[in-house]
Amino acid sequence: MFILISLILFCSSISVDSYITWIEARVPLQGTRPSPGTPWPLPKSLNSTVRTVYLNPMEFYFTTNGRFCDILDSSLTRYRPIIFQGFNSSSSGPSTRTELRSLMVQVDRPQECGYPQLGDDESYSLIIPFNSSQATLHSATVWGALRGLETFSQIVYHDDEYNQCIVNETRIDDWPEYTYRGMMIDTARHFIPLKVLLINLDAMAYNKLNVFHWHLVDDQAFPLESKVFPELTESGAYSSKHIYTQEQVQLVIDYARMRGIRVLPEIDSPGHTKVFGKSHSELLTPCFVDGKPGVPNPPHHSDADILNPMRNETFQFMNQLFAEIKRLFKDQFIHLGMDEVYYACWSSNPDIQALMIANNWTKVNQVEQHYVRQTLKNLKDLQYKVMMWQDPVDNDVELSSDSVVEIWKDSELGEFESWDKYAAPIIRKGYRVVIAACWYLNYINYPYPGQFWEKHYQCKPRAFTNDPEEKKRVIGGEACLWSEFADGTNILSRIWPRAAAVAERLWTDPPVDDLDSTRFRLDQQRCRLLQRGIPASPILPGHCGKHDWGLETIPTIYPGDRVTP
Repeated sequence: MFILISLILFCSSISVDSYITWIEARVPLQGTRPSPGTPWPLPKSLNSTVRTVYLNPMEFYFTTNGRFCDILDSSLTRYRPIIFQGFNSSSSGPSTRTELRSLMVQVDRPQECGYPQLGDDESYSLIIPFNSSQATLHSATVWGALRGLETFSQIVYHDDEYNQCIVNETRIDDWPEYTYRGMMIDTARHFIPLKVLLINLDAMAYNKLNVFHWHLVDDQAFPLESKVFPELTESGAYSSKHIYTQEQVQLVIDYARMRGIRVLPEIDSPGHTKVFGKSHSELLTPCFVDGKPGVPNPPHHSDADILNPMRNETFQFMNQLFAEIKRLFKDQFIHLGMDEVYYACWSSNPDIQALMIANNWTKVNQVEQHYVRQTLKNLKDLQYKVMMWQDPVDNDVELSSDSVVEIWKDSELGEFESWDKYAAPIIRKGYRVVIAACWYLNYINYPYPGQFWEKHYQCKPRAFTNDPEEKKRVIGGEACLWSEFADGTNILSRIWPRAAAVAERLWTDPPVDDLDSTRFRLDQQRCRLLQRGIPASPILPGHCGKHDWGLETIPTIYPGDRVTP
C-alpha cells in the first residue's frame, strides 16, 4: 500500500545565489563554476541533460510504500519546505516544459526502521524523467531513501526567467565510499547548547554524514545527567544550566535517528577524568612529589590524576556508569577514549610501583594495559562493542576483532609522525580504523582560514596502502571539533563549510585534480547551508545573494538611540 503526502505550501525560491571572487585581482580564480542544482557531495554516478521539467509547489506530492516507517513519513514532511523554501509562485512556464507532479519513494525493506547502525546500506537510485510526471527514488533501506531525498532537494533549482522550480532530466546511482562518516563534538570544555547540537545534526544530514560522535565529558566538566551517580553531574557540571538531561539526550538521539545519524557516546578514561575527583576523589591516583601525596608538579601532573587502577572499586564504578550509558544510548558501540594517559602521576605513586613489582611489570604502559583489558572485559559482559583512540593499540593492548580504532596522531600536532605511519601497523594487526587525524577543525591557520578546506579535501584515508584487504579495513573518518576555543557562539561557523569538504571525501572520494572547480561547488553548498539556516563561514570574498547571513535583519531602534541617516 502506498501513502500519499501532499501539503498546500507556497513554493519558495530555492536557487542558491553563490558567488565568490579573488582575494587579489592579480590572482584570478581558475576553474569552472557549477550549474545551479549541483548536489554536494557529488553522487557516484550522475547523468543529467539540459532538458528540464517544472514543479508546481501547490500540486507536487510524494508517494511511498513506507507508510509504517516514522522515519520516512517524517522525512517527506520535512523535505517539502526545504525543497520549496521561499518560492511564492505556481507559474506554469513554457508550454513545452513537462510538469513533474510527484516523487515516488520506493524502499525494499521499509520495515527496517529502527536506529541506524554501522554498516547500514545507504545506496539509492534517483530518476527524473523528461516525459513522465513522476520521478522515482529507489533504495533498499530507509537510510538510502534519506540520502536520496537530500540529493533531490539539492538538484531542484529556480528558473529566474519563468519564476519556476525546475529540475533537469537526471539519473543518479549513488552509494557511500565509506560506511563511517562522522563528526565529533566536545561538549565538556565548553557546553554546547542543545539547540546548536540539533542544528548541527541538520547540517550533517545536508552533507550525508552519519555519525555524531559525542565527546560528553572530560577533565573540565561532566555535563551529562547521571541518575546512577547524580553527584557526578551535580559536582562536575559547570552549573545547573550546563547539563544535558537524559530526556534531552533522548531528544538528540531521536532527532539524529530521523536523519539517519548514529549517536556514538564517548566516556573517556582512564585519563581525562579529573572531573570525577570532584565527587569521587577515591577514583583518582594520588600523585607524589618527594614522598608527599597530593602534591602537583606542573606540567607533569596535578595533585591527583588518571583513574586509579589498583582498586577494584574503580572498575566497579566505571562498569555501573557504562551500564547506564548502555541503557540510555541506542548504538551498538561505545567510544572509550583511552587517549593521552600520561604516566607521570602513576610513576610517582609508590602503590603503583608496588603493583608493578607484584605483577612483574617493568614498564608503566603495562599498568595502562591492565586498566584497558579489565575495562574491555567488563564491556564485553555488557554486550557493548568498542571504539577507542589509537593509544592503547600503540601501547600493545590487544582488542577484540570487532573493535574500531580511531587514528588521531599526526605531524600537524608537532610531536608525532604523519598519521599514515600509525594507521598502517594498526591495519596490519587486523583492526578496522577510522581516520580523524586529517580533520581537526579546531586548527584554522592554513594559509588563510577560508582555504583550510583544501587540506581537508585532499586527505585520502586509504591512500597509504595498496592492499585491497587493508583498504577495506579503513571504514571511514570523521571531522573533530575540540571546544577549547569554541562554544555556542562560534562552533557552527568553525565547523561549516569545512566539514562539507570532509563529507564529500568520505561519501564520493573524488579525484583531487581540480580543486579550483571544487571551490566553486563548495561555495554553492555553503550558500545552500546559509539558506537552510546554518551559519557557515565564507571561503573567499563574495556573497550568497539574499541568503547572506542576517541580510534582512534590522536591529531594534530604542527611544533615545542616536541614529545617523
